[in-house]
Amino acid sequence: MVKLYFKYGRELENISDSNVIELIEKYRHSGCDAYRVRVIVEDENYKSPTVQLAGYEFERDEPWKSDWWLLGETTWGGKFVPDDSWETVVLEA
Repeated sequence: MVKLYFKYGRELENISDSNVIELIEKYRHSGCDAYRVRVIVEDENYKSPTVQLAGYEFERDEPWKSDWWLLGETTWGGKFVPDDSWETVVLEA
């Protein structure tokens, strides 16, 4: 089982993990319209999960091409303890 945790936009400011902060600072000014952090937890292993930063680009001339694009990836620098502020999606095989 895989659990995906999401935060968007202003919610990113509430993340305190130094690895994720560095990732956001590195890619935040890439001309995107919105940003999303996704934390990927596999098999209930909350120690150092994979974290991905994506940017949303809205294509004004061809809006059907608008999409989220992966900007970078890192790991959470310790145990990830999600609270109720994270949007959650559970994927079961």
